[in-house]
Order: sequence, then C-alpha cells, then structure tokens
Amino acid sequence: MIYADGGAMHIAAGLRKPIVCLFGNSDATRWRPWHVPHMLLQPLSRDVADICVEEVLAAWRNLNTLPG
Repeated sequence: MIYADGGAMHIAAGLRKPIVCLFGNSDATRWRPWHVPHMLLQPLSRDVADICVEEVLAAWRNLNTLPG
C-alpha cells in the first residue's frame, strides 16, 4: 500500500500491510509504521511534492522483495 503520513497509513500498519510511506515535514522517526515491512521516502527538502513517481515505484518494487 502507498500512503502519505497520516491516519490511513497507521490503519494499514495496524492491519499488518506492507507500506510505502511518504513523509514531508513530519518526524519520520517518530511517526513511521512499526512492526510491518515498509519503505520510507522523505526528501531532504522535507517537501513531499519533491518525491517523484519513479522513487515511489522503485520503493514499491523493493518492498515487494522484502521477506515477510
């Protein structure tokens, strides 16, 4: 599943779904999904608009190769 940081991402984590999570200015260390496979994308600019589609697709492909 692909989500921006927010309630839907946390619900998906609660349902133990693998997640590609997009973070902007939020504290990703604090708000990342716990105990589920995930790929976290947060640009140095901390502007979620700076995450390109290709990065999201690559993260999704990598997430699907992780065990579990």
